[in-house]
Order: sequence, then C-alpha cells, then structure tokens
Amino acid sequence: MSTGGSGLSANPPGWEDDVRTKISALAETIAYALTVIALTVIALVSLFTTSIFQPAQGASSDTVLAEQMTFRGSSALLIAGVPIFVAAIAYASRLMARFSDRGRFVVLIAYVLIMQVTWIGALNFANPQYPDSVMLSRGATELVRGNIAAFSPDYCAPEGALGYQATCAGQDQLMKGNLFNYLAWYPFQSGAMLWFALIYRLFGTQNFMAFQFINALSVTGVVVVLCRFAQLLGLGRKAKVILELLIALCFPLLMFSAFVYTNAVGLLLTLLAALLLIECLRVEHVHARIFLLVGSCVAAALGVMVKNTFNILVLAMLIVLVLATFQSRRWWLLAGGIVGYSLVLKSTVVPVLVMEHVTGQSFGPGMPALSWIAMGVQHKTGVLPGWWQSDALNVYLSTGGDYAAQYRHAVDTIRAAWSSSVNDPLSALVFFGQKLSTEWAEPTFETVLYSGLGIRMHAGNGLAHWLLSEPGRSVVNAYGDVMQSAVYLCALIAVVAMVAVSVLHTSKERDSVNGEILARKATMLFLAVGFLGGFCCYLLWEAKSIYTLPFYALLLPFAAQGFSMLFDCMRKPVARCLNRHRTNATD
Repeated sequence: MSTGGSGLSANPPGWEDDVRTKISALAETIAYALTVIALTVIALVSLFTTSIFQPAQGASSDTVLAEQMTFRGSSALLIAGVPIFVAAIAYASRLMARFSDRGRFVVLIAYVLIMQVTWIGALNFANPQYPDSVMLSRGATELVRGNIAAFSPDYCAPEGALGYQATCAGQDQLMKGNLFNYLAWYPFQSGAMLWFALIYRLFGTQNFMAFQFINALSVTGVVVVLCRFAQLLGLGRKAKVILELLIALCFPLLMFSAFVYTNAVGLLLTLLAALLLIECLRVEHVHARIFLLVGSCVAAALGVMVKNTFNILVLAMLIVLVLATFQSRRWWLLAGGIVGYSLVLKSTVVPVLVMEHVTGQSFGPGMPALSWIAMGVQHKTGVLPGWWQSDALNVYLSTGGDYAAQYRHAVDTIRAAWSSSVNDPLSALVFFGQKLSTEWAEPTFETVLYSGLGIRMHAGNGLAHWLLSEPGRSVVNAYGDVMQSAVYLCALIAVVAMVAVSVLHTSKERDSVNGEILARKATMLFLAVGFLGGFCCYLLWEAKSIYTLPFYALLLPFAAQGFSMLFDCMRKPVARCLNRHRTNATD
C-alpha cells in the first residue's frame, strides 16, 4: 500500500546498522564510565592510605610476614615520589625510544625471565608454607606415587610424611591435613592438584623450583600478551616504550612466580584466550575465525580449570564478543561464541570428575560460592576486613556438609551485613575503604609475604633476605606505593579520555566491519571490563591482595597511554614557554 499521500516514509537505508552502532556505543560508554568510577575510588584509596603487612610474631625468621596490616595515611614521601616517578619515566622513555622496537622487546622478555629466575634462585625454596600449596603438593605427590588410599576419608599419614600432622586421632578436623576433607571442602581445587601432579610427573615430586620456573615462563608469556594488547590498542611508539618500562619496574609481577600456586599459569591461559578472541574479530577469513575461536575456548577452559576465579575474565570475553558481533552482524560467530564460552564456564567440573574417577571417592558439592561473599563482608576480631576466616569451614563441619544449610547461613550472614550497612553507613564506608586498601593499596600485592612464607635452603643471607627483611622491605614498600599510585592515576587519565571519545563519537561510517578498528575497540573493552570485573568481584569476595594483581596488570597498557598523554600535555606548555622566552630574548 502506498504511503506517499499520508506523509509517512520508509526507514532510511542502513538505519538498522545505525541503531546497532548506537546501542553498542552506549554499552561501551557505560562500561568505561563504571571503570572510571572504580579507578577513581582505587586511586583515592591508594593516595590517602597504604596497607603494610606486619612481621609474624614468634616466627623463626624476620622475613616471615603475617596476614595482619597497619593502615597508614598519605605521606610526604608518596606526595613527592609520584611526580619524581613520572619524571623518571619521562626521561627513561626518551632514552629507550632510541632503540628499535624489536630490540627493546627482546631485551624486555629476556630481562623479565632472568629477573624471575634470579629471584627464584635467591629464595631457593625447600618447602612452601602456604596451606593450600601444602595440601595441593601433598595430593599431587600421592597421585604420582599411586597412593590412592591417601584420598580416603579416614586416611592418616605416618609421622613426618609429606608434612602431615604426626597423629590424626582426636585432632580438630581443621588441622588433620586429610586430602579427602580438603577436596570435600574445596572440590574446585581438583584442577590445581592435577596441574601440580603434571609438573611432579615431569620433574619429580616436591620439585618446587621446577614449579616456580613454569610460573616464570607463564608470567613471561603474560608480558608478551600485554605487549600484543598494546599493539592492538594502537598505542603510539612512546606509549609502547612506557609500557615496557612499567612492566620492567613492576616488581610484584616479577616476584609473582615464587608463589607456588596456579595463579600465574591460569592468568596466562585466560589472557591468551582473550588475545585469540580479539584476533578472531580482527581477521577476515572464516576458517581462521573458527580456528581462533576454538583455540580461545580451549585456552580459557584450561585456564579456569587450573584457577577458576579467572571466570571473571571469561565473562569479560563474553561481553566483548556480544558487543563486537552485534555491531558487525556476525551472528554465527555470536552463536558459536556464546555456546563455547558457556561450556568454558561449566568446564570447571571436569577436573572434579577426573579426581573422583581416579580416587574412587565422591567429594560432594563443597561450600557454596556465597560462603566466600559472606567472608568478604565480615570483619571479625583479629582478621583483616573481608579476609579469610574459618567461619565457612566451621559451618561446613557443623552441618555435615549440607549444601542447603551452608547456603542459608551464607545468605543470613550477607543479609545481616547489608542491614548493618544500612543502619550504620559510616562504619560500612570505613569497612570497605579498609578492605579496598588491603587489596589495591598494599604495595607488594602479597608477593613479598609469599616469597618469605616458606622453608629456604639459605634463609639467613643474600639478596632475598635483604629485600624480605628490614630495611629492604621498607624500601620495597615505599617504592611500590609510589608506582602503584602513579599507575592508577595515569590509567584513570587514559580511561577518562576513552569515555570522552566514546561519548563524542558520532561518525556515521560503519567502521565496525573494519577488522583492525574492531580489534582495537575489543581490546580496550576487554581490558576495561576485565579490570572492572576484578574490582566488583573482590569488593564483595574474600579478600587477598594477590588476587587483585592480575587486574592491576590489565591497567598497565592504559597507564602507559595515560603517561604518554600526560607528557604531551606537559610538553606543550613548556614548549610555549621556551618559545616565548626565545622571542623576548631576540627582542
């Protein structure tokens, strides 16, 4: 039917694309705006408070720290240190820019690996003392030795065996060190235990140095991925140089490999999965896209199986995929990605099934995820705000592992915390301010604590002892505090600029079909949403500062861009001043 006489007209060509572009731009703007809010909060917390770990009372060495902190206010050293650090980065980046991009990259990778190996050698761990590392190592050793009986509910090891308690009879269940109990409490640790077992199968049981060396290779891989992200972001040469400097100066990242746990390899695998997804969005060939998407899902599945908290990054990938494919109308890629990443999120059950098959045991559902949120919103006497305490385990034992009863207890705890916050918002503000400080304003991200938490062959001297004890530890904390604050501030500058660009973007060009531009947008969005996911999760989840280190690393490309923008803004007024001075002198 003709509509010419009614004054109506058909929608203009391409209106559907315009609508999709606007919806995607709105979603991205919201994500960046929330990231700005989170970064502003963290930057303010970092500038006005610093959390410092305290030495463990009665420890055999002054290098051992306890999960107890003192909260310090802003200091003159921090206020002076941030601009000095910025000036040092500006000067060093000008010097490094003289070298070729490839030469700098090769030197950076070699430096990162050598520094980690040096630190591992200086520590020379004979036995880590972190409880989860101890239990995972015990379980992996029993698996490799074929001692499946060790996973039975009533197993009690002989005296001195693998660090078990000397006797089990009559002891508190929390102290028995029984592998069945451990996996019944934490069935999600099955993937980590299998990873330990794989390394022990290759390099020998209790070979902690081999485990740390694999971690060092993983962190080196993380650095490679971060540098590739910088390329995909389209960072200028100056910003890339600054990123390389920030990585080289980020000592928590270089000490991360000493932590005998699966965080490093899990981070590498999930970041690799994100990189493969972005490359999938960039390429044009259908077969290449399929290959890269499948590779991304496989890498992500392996990553969350060894460390399931990196589900946060998988969710960020899913958000990136939905927005990118919605805008570019790649519906088959959207459908395949949703199915693939949904399976990834479910894949954490696979290691549990493997462990139950190998051991012939059924470990049950363990503790509800809400138990960790219940811990994260509590502040008990003698425990840092929102940090680990045994309430969840005590509930597990008192209910006989009844999942529904544990769930109800966790819900009641969270409701009580919410009611308390509503009735006393000032106390809630102090609680969350202190919790954020322990997570994001602790200068070492707990890497110094874990480097000192273990039996070492040469604990009384050398580089490790100097850095882990006073006065070296204070120097490390002071430097880390300055760099941390500078990174947050410069990352905030970069993300604010991205929000401004996103809001002001009114181009009518359908650039979403351009692979390079789509990859750049996807990289920015992944880094922002990945960091935001970490912030939101650990605002409520059980806290540890080492948990937030991976999300701090995601800020480094943004921080490099922020440094570069800051230097440009500073250089222009200086250049105008010098030109004015020259003009006056000639007059």
